[in-house]
Amino acid sequence: MRWNLWLQWLLINIFGFAIATVVSMSLTQVTFGAVFLAGAIVGAIVGTAQESILGSKLSNWGGQWIVLTTVGGGIGWLAGAMGSASVSSVLPLPEAGRVGAYATLTGACIGMIVGLFQVIALRQKSAKAGWWIPASILGRAAGWLVGFLIVSLNIYPLGFAEPDWTNFVFVGASGGSVYGSITGFALIWLLRNPQNA
Repeated sequence: MRWNLWLQWLLINIFGFAIATVVSMSLTQVTFGAVFLAGAIVGAIVGTAQESILGSKLSNWGGQWIVLTTVGGGIGWLAGAMGSASVSSVLPLPEAGRVGAYATLTGACIGMIVGLFQVIALRQKSAKAGWWIPASILGRAAGWLVGFLIVSLNIYPLGFAEPDWTNFVFVGASGGSVYGSITGFALIWLLRNPQNA
């Protein structure tokens, strides 16, 4: 049953991040409000997809996971964009290295903040819920890095052209598969350590 959960978690994250990436990329303004809104939209879409799996496995959440993931997503995207842009711009790396550093740091920041919010729900179910935070950090950092690598290698091979929205589906699905793989293993482990044990 646990591997069935891992596979469901993986697939729902591929689906959720694919849709969320396309929707968030439709925001064209780069303001604090737009970045927060994009993160909250991703959080709402992915959180809803995730709860569709978690709700059947873990009762009595009543939308809590969705709300926590939405709020964490908005705050995480805002903090990640601000902090990562500052740090990656001063790193003594070539442009490709700075882009990779930006993606990894942004993903790690989002993973940390979303993970902190999601632990609020997970601690009701697992005695080791705090381990969700490093899994979320690793999953988001690796997922963002994979997404940015795909963008830099496949979507814009000849410079910055008009994006094709189908490519954003692939980018989101790829990042979601990395995140879902990593956090899926963590989820299985957490559920093997229930709160009442």
